[in-house]
Amino acid sequence: MLMPGEDAGKNLSNHLMALQKEKLLNTYMEIDLGQAWQADIVPNLFQCGFKPRLILPYAGEGDLLLFQFEAGDLK
Repeated sequence: MLMPGEDAGKNLSNHLMALQKEKLLNTYMEIDLGQAWQADIVPNLFQCGFKPRLILPYAGEGDLLLFQFEAGDLK
């Protein structure tokens, strides 16, 4: 689980680089919109190149918003 904080963007970027070295080309993150604190990480997802892809209604405490990162998108 990625927690919001000052270094969240850097930690996310480092993990994505490590995953790319392992040839994992797609990474997904989910945000449960029923847990307001999870929305704090969204700017970091955008900064690293994640794109919103899918909303799953009522799939968590609220709706789930899925983001996708594709290899080569790392900023």
